[in-house]
Amino acid sequence: MGEPRLSSDGTHIAYMSALSGAENIWTSDVNGHNTLQLTSFSGELLGTPVWSPDGKWLVFDRRPTDHAQIYMIDAEGRNMHALTEGEHENDVPIWSRNGKAVYFTSDRTGRYELWKQDVASAVSTQITQHGGFSGIESYDGRYLYYVKFFSSGIWRMPIDGGEEERILDLPEPWYTRHWDISESGVYFYDVAASPRPAIKYFDFKTRRTTTVLKPAGQAMEWSQGISFSRDGRTLLYGMRHSTSTLMVADEIH
Repeated sequence: MGEPRLSSDGTHIAYMSALSGAENIWTSDVNGHNTLQLTSFSGELLGTPVWSPDGKWLVFDRRPTDHAQIYMIDAEGRNMHALTEGEHENDVPIWSRNGKAVYFTSDRTGRYELWKQDVASAVSTQITQHGGFSGIESYDGRYLYYVKFFSSGIWRMPIDGGEEERILDLPEPWYTRHWDISESGVYFYDVAASPRPAIKYFDFKTRRTTTVLKPAGQAMEWSQGISFSRDGRTLLYGMRHSTSTLMVADEIH
């Protein structure tokens, strides 16, 4: 199991699992009950499922041909349809906070940049201009946080346009689901922490970094993605041992 994502209200989880024999998207209550398999693909590459703010839909990426595309599916596993098409890579979607648009990564300009697509009109707008991958909108809707393939750190820029800035350096710059944001800061997986990897927190106001959790396990065994609640009190993360497990940590501060 991996790539876990909490719903906005913190009651449900979306994740990737091969319980059916092939990697597919599943959901469950946050306590692991009432599991539901949303997709039924056999060997296709897909992943990064994310809940809509109202909990009615999920977006994810899927590679049905030579190129990845962004798809939507409802929370009951019905009404799946593509949001993007064409001869370009379109990956790693995430909803805007108001649920009206989806951010995603695309190489349609010749390199990976972040785009924003209005769900109703299907109109896409390029957001980043100097590279961008795996974006997350701030809770106030003012900034887009993201990483880059060839520049370390977590970056941000105003969604309405403006200069980008690197707010935090990271030892592994581009990992897709190894970081998340709350209202007050960035949580990230530090693969270089000693004696074992740790989840750390960067405070927006103080610009200080602290360790919040050191999951049990050796080296990279548990690095299957992280997801935080809006208030930063609930953490969802994946661990990989001989089998894969999703873990929930409450009241971590």
